[in-house]
Amino acid sequence: MEIAIGAARWVVGRALGPVRDGLLESWAASSELGPNVRTLKLELLYAEAVLDNARGREVRSAALGQLLLELRHQAYKADDVLDELEYFRIHDELHGTYETNNDRGLLGHARHTARAAASKLKIPSCSCARVCHRHRKPKFDRVEMSKRMAEIVEQLKPVCAKVATILDIELLGLIASNITTSQQGTALSQTRDSTPEIIEPQLYGRDGLKKDIVDGITQGKYSANNLTVLSIVGPGGLGKTKLMQHIYDEVKNQFQVPVWICVSQNNFSANRLAQEIIQKIPKGDNEKENASAEELIEKRLQSKQFLLVLDDMWTYHEGEWERLLAPFRKGGTEACVFGDQQSWEQHKNLHHVGLEIVRKLKGFPLAVKTVSRLLKNDITLEYWTRVLDSQEWESEANADDIMPALRLSYNYLPFNLQQCYSHCALFPEDYEFASKELVHLWIGLGLLGSDNQNKRIEDTGLDYLKGLVNHGFFQEEKKKDGHTSYVIHDLLHDLAVSVSAYECLSLKSSNLRSIHIPASIRHLSITIEDEAVKDRVTFESCKNDLYTLGKRLKAENLRTLILFGDYHESFCKPFGDIFGEAKALRVIFLSQASYDVENLLYSFSKLVHLRYLRIEGTIYNERRMSSSIARFYNLLVLDIEKSNYSGSTREISNLVKIRHVDVADDMCHFGIYEVGKLKSIQELRRFEVKREDHGFELNQLGQLPQLHGSLEIYNLEKDIQYKKNQQFISVRFRMDTFGRELWNLLAFSNLSDIKEFRIRECPALPLDHLQLLSSVKTLRMYNCSSVLWPTEAENKSQFKFPVEHLTVDKCCVTGKELAQLISYFPNLSKLQLWDCDKQESGAEETKAAAEGLLLMPLQINELLIIRCADVRICSSSLQSQTSLTSLTIWDCPKLLSTSSCSSSYCPFPTSLQNLELGGVKDDIFTLTPLSNLTKLELSNCECLRSEDIWHLLAQGHLRELEIQQSAANIFDCSEAPRIMQALETDGEAGYPAAVPIRGKFSSSLTKLRFVFPDLEHFTRAQSEALQLLTSLQELRIYSCCKLQSLPAGLSGLPNLKSLWIIDCESIRSLPKGGLPSSLIELKILDCLAIRSRPKGALPSSLIELRIWRCPVIRSLPKGTLPSSLMELNIYNCSAFRSLPKDSLPSSLTKLVIENCPAIRSLHKDRLPSSLQTLDVSSSNEKLQRQCRKLKGIIPIVITDN
Repeated sequence: MEIAIGAARWVVGRALGPVRDGLLESWAASSELGPNVRTLKLELLYAEAVLDNARGREVRSAALGQLLLELRHQAYKADDVLDELEYFRIHDELHGTYETNNDRGLLGHARHTARAAASKLKIPSCSCARVCHRHRKPKFDRVEMSKRMAEIVEQLKPVCAKVATILDIELLGLIASNITTSQQGTALSQTRDSTPEIIEPQLYGRDGLKKDIVDGITQGKYSANNLTVLSIVGPGGLGKTKLMQHIYDEVKNQFQVPVWICVSQNNFSANRLAQEIIQKIPKGDNEKENASAEELIEKRLQSKQFLLVLDDMWTYHEGEWERLLAPFRKGGTEACVFGDQQSWEQHKNLHHVGLEIVRKLKGFPLAVKTVSRLLKNDITLEYWTRVLDSQEWESEANADDIMPALRLSYNYLPFNLQQCYSHCALFPEDYEFASKELVHLWIGLGLLGSDNQNKRIEDTGLDYLKGLVNHGFFQEEKKKDGHTSYVIHDLLHDLAVSVSAYECLSLKSSNLRSIHIPASIRHLSITIEDEAVKDRVTFESCKNDLYTLGKRLKAENLRTLILFGDYHESFCKPFGDIFGEAKALRVIFLSQASYDVENLLYSFSKLVHLRYLRIEGTIYNERRMSSSIARFYNLLVLDIEKSNYSGSTREISNLVKIRHVDVADDMCHFGIYEVGKLKSIQELRRFEVKREDHGFELNQLGQLPQLHGSLEIYNLEKDIQYKKNQQFISVRFRMDTFGRELWNLLAFSNLSDIKEFRIRECPALPLDHLQLLSSVKTLRMYNCSSVLWPTEAENKSQFKFPVEHLTVDKCCVTGKELAQLISYFPNLSKLQLWDCDKQESGAEETKAAAEGLLLMPLQINELLIIRCADVRICSSSLQSQTSLTSLTIWDCPKLLSTSSCSSSYCPFPTSLQNLELGGVKDDIFTLTPLSNLTKLELSNCECLRSEDIWHLLAQGHLRELEIQQSAANIFDCSEAPRIMQALETDGEAGYPAAVPIRGKFSSSLTKLRFVFPDLEHFTRAQSEALQLLTSLQELRIYSCCKLQSLPAGLSGLPNLKSLWIIDCESIRSLPKGGLPSSLIELKILDCLAIRSRPKGALPSSLIELRIWRCPVIRSLPKGTLPSSLMELNIYNCSAFRSLPKDSLPSSLTKLVIENCPAIRSLHKDRLPSSLQTLDVSSSNEKLQRQCRKLKGIIPIVITDN
């Protein structure tokens, strides 16, 4: 019942939110709604006081539970009406209007009455009302508002009175004997008494943990003389007590006084626990008769080592905990322990299915116990497989089942954590949450109200998340990219679904018709699975199920709507009809959107209550979207970071309550007019001073007291203003005279947590400022006049920073200066230099050359240098970089200059795995020693020989090769067959022998990309060289402008799966000999001369065919397309007129005809029934009109909006 009381109180508190500060009451008085608002406020305050009085009391009346549900329902209605009033108050404040100041005379009242009557009678103004009025802003109706508030008060009063009466009776205990305990109350009132005696002698899987704790208690970190507290936490049923029993049994003899106390679910009381503890400590001499328990504990434990285990402890107040610990301060050690694990050895034939069952249990011992009893009934593979595939193990038939244990853990969570956790039931199983995602969602749901006015609600949300992790309801998972995600495992997800079932419902397209839908549902998520659009029969069935859902769902009650699934846009029409009355929405999350939102939510622009809007995917009609967003005055979180949105953000300043505007492009931030109105905004990534004459002054930033995170300020040289002695002083800086004054504007001491720091077009950063950025890992510098950072300290070598990634771009710098900069970063592992030159002339050239030498730290593993004309690296220094695995050098003519001219010299370390060279022309060297190389890209490198490439291939590691306009044309190597023959047998020049397969050289190369503009045709020798690459899976031929045809031996590559032919303007057709029988993907792009496909040229294995920007191809002849084809994509082919009549393969699932104006229609009756996706965007309007009629017939139809 405590949960029910908390839920009701939360809704009442939400409803009172708009009227607590008095602003709404004052505003409402001008519209003659003041008395209504005040009466409703008083009734809500009374309800809140009644529920406050019930907090912490043990109430078990089932009838009260029903009344509390009714109270919640009425409070939701009150929240809606008061929130709507708050919306219009903000509107008047923003625009200086008087939306609510209606006509006072008889005519005005008659107008309002007539409008209300028409609304009740549902008299339409026109047959297309939904379309005509969809985009109008919400209208204020004073008469309707007054009537709604009066009705709510009338219904709220008797419910509050009855709740108060029952609570009073419960308090007096007059009906205690007649109480029917609810299931939840029973769970809460159950207690259990644990003892230190071991019931199950074998402890599985926790031996290491047990040993660590035992060693720590007896001789390690827990064995110090002072009091030590070891806390072990986790959900109920995790096996904490069992492990405690085993550890207690092993260490108790090490202590003079071992004590085991079971706290259980009783309220934590220091006095009660002290009384229990003193009963288990042997009496001492000369004890006072009237001594307190605390005094006796201190007396009896003096100079003794003791062990105290507090088992099954759920909650306590900090003061009580300190009182309990006080008498123990002078002695011993205290420890609490936990654990569990499974073991699996016997019945080898059941081993695999048994492990699958164990994984499903996620390590919960009580679930293991339940399932083991099922499995013992019939030890056969058939039975165990049936158990694995069924839901039997989730049964709640008895007290040993895992779900009651988990529910018990949930019941003892603080109410705010219960809410945050339970609403996660709206997300799919195994969904990976980001911390920011969770906190923002909880903000939108209104779950993060904080009693501490000095604490950000974002920090409160992070505290809640940490609490849920500590209680075991979320699991932290570290990703390879360094990010942390949070996951709810399957059983705990099932628990969340169960405890939130009254208000939250998560549906899948596969279970729409089988799930019961309570009338109380206010939070809904729907996942459209891929199976829903696999064919037209399934598609039609899903549409019918959705329409049936609309009849069972009370959409007007919905506060949350979440849509998942890559193809949910295919059901816009059913969704639009279902959610047409969903006008109370606070939270909207549309994943993988690809539509105009107002086609899915007809009332989108009128959602006056909206707090959280998140859209991922493609947003159509951005102008209308930006207009709607500008009217969401109550919005707290706008998340369009993973969408294509690039519309206007100018009027976001209307969103006076907004806290987060998450966008992919920083440009959206700097376009906000009068951003100073957004008093609660937490992050503004970019601000441009004086972007316009008004509304973009620097002092706009001074009005943002809660600004956190990153901020880039542009155009500071235009205008810097600060206020002093009530006078504005304007100071105008030039960029070259900024100096330290710029950096003094920023409070570096507040930036200690940032991980990435970017400096663009700024003066040198003082070292003592950078030293304050103690967590920065990535430093990026753009277009800075100097990298020599000033400092007031005499010794610059004392400065060391934790930077791991450094980028220097378009900065005027010499090698010596770079070396000085790099010396500050002892942990540097990745260095990128772009366009860094320091131009010198005349007598200074010699000195500049000496300063150009760059010494690299040995720990670097990624190095990129592009267009740095004067930077040089000592070749011996580069060879010594044994940690270097990735190197990119592009257009750096002096970088590799060496004294050695030997063709056998290699300037690179043998540790390299990835090498990209561009514009290396004058140096002579070899690559053959690089035996670890797996990826090689060469562009315009005239110094390399094709023999080097074949040697690398022979060593068996090179997997990706790209050659552009280089002397190293591997197909021109006439010695390749001889080299391969020699390497196959005895090896050559000390290089390892390759492995022959059927007499041919088998290289490791799987990807080959080349550009040879002067290549006209493949000679026989070149074709033979190509056929040596038998492991090749991907071949891309770029910009071979003179190439007339593909090599005849192409069909001889047995493993080729992907072939791209790009910008080969002289090729007219595919080879008559055909393509490899293994080919799956064929892409022909920008081939200006290709006209048609010869019949039979496409292999029967082909799955995807793309023809892009081929202006002379007119058609695909009948019989051209293989029966295996699943995707046909024709893009920007201006002469293309028709598809093969009656010969589109029955396997085709996706057809794209984009920007092909000559195709005006399709044979719609001859489209294959397998077709799932039809995309005709940017094509002939006649064709698009025809295809729009296919929406609802073909699962996915994409046209221009």
